[in-house]
Amino acid sequence: MKRRKWMRRICLLAACLMLSGCSGREEVPAQKQKETQSPVAETQTQKEETTEGTTESTTMFEFPTEDEEVVRNPDRYVADLSKESGIDIDLTVLNATMTYAQVNDMMVTPENYIGKKVKMAGQYVEFFDDETGKRYYSCLIKDALACCSQGIEFVPTEAFTYPDDYPLEEDNVTVIGIFDIYLEDGYRYVTLKDAVFDFTYAEKQV
Repeated sequence: MKRRKWMRRICLLAACLMLSGCSGREEVPAQKQKETQSPVAETQTQKEETTEGTTESTTMFEFPTEDEEVVRNPDRYVADLSKESGIDIDLTVLNATMTYAQVNDMMVTPENYIGKKVKMAGQYVEFFDDETGKRYYSCLIKDALACCSQGIEFVPTEAFTYPDDYPLEEDNVTVIGIFDIYLEDGYRYVTLKDAVFDFTYAEKQV
């Protein structure tokens, strides 16, 4: 558990630095940053270095290389998102700047969104805690300049079976779920519970 808390705090600091470095907005109070986060987003740290015109990206996840075979399940369960009604907040109809701002507000003032049905689209990210055996799933979105990222965890319904029905890292995922808050290890996190999702394959993995 100590290892997990240490990793969260390190990654949270990196996320705060990215936010203050590219937004120009007033920094979120430290207490708010500590209390309300997304477990998977905290593990997503990115560093880009440009060397002789080549951009290299480093993350905490190991994505399949060109030489590795990507296994897909052609018979996976597919949720019909078009049948989902009563959506209160549809982030998929907003531009990148507005979407990022909306998600950031949901992280800062989550009390205003509890019980709201949210639809969002972004990059699929997951994190497995080897100490607790718990796996976290998240939809990660970037701002218009792709220099900052923010994510919201989601908890799928029992209709989905892991890993057969789930995306791979970096796939494009659309999620619909009910916004909620929960406490874990003394920290407050946001999530989309009872979530359904669909996804398309990232180009590098087709």
